[in-house]
Amino acid sequence: PSYAGLPTDAQKAVLFTQGKMNFNHGWFVQAEAPPGAMLCTLKSVLMAGATAADLGLYFLHWFTDLAGAEATPLGGAEKFVLKFPHSVLTSFLWSIPFLGKLETSSETAVVEQYLKARWRAIAPDTPCPQDGAAVACMRIATMAQSDESVVEIFRGLPTRDRNCLAQEMAYTGCVDQRFSTAPAWG
Repeated sequence: PSYAGLPTDAQKAVLFTQGKMNFNHGWFVQAEAPPGAMLCTLKSVLMAGATAADLGLYFLHWFTDLAGAEATPLGGAEKFVLKFPHSVLTSFLWSIPFLGKLETSSETAVVEQYLKARWRAIAPDTPCPQDGAAVACMRIATMAQSDESVVEIFRGLPTRDRNCLAQEMAYTGCVDQRFSTAPAWG
């Protein structure tokens, strides 16, 4: 069906999937940036009237777009089967429900929930860090793609370097938001 023939709600949903939200899903999955840089525009679009269903359609569109990125006649979705590591695809899909929480939670709260859940998946026998370096530890472990041993390397850094990294990695980029374990705002 053509766009013009769609009901208004469906037109809004289609526009949402095509909008420029400055959202990089890979950054979120790998915890590569502060919450503000990753999620502020997406959050503002949701606050302007987009719905969780629109976000679901956005990710369905993303998924099908990725599947067909290197389509071959009669070959199917070779990108998923042959070129995209299943662990990476799983991480992307696993992260989507957390992004749906943006409708009711702050950017920082969503990232913190995601980091804690990733930590529990990465290190199920180790409690989530709770000290001033907790965010850095969880982000580093997530960036290392589920290798918690990097946290011990981080903790072994000289105090000045470790504290600097912990502070920088705990900045949110969002006014009046902070991680629950972080000493600084913003």
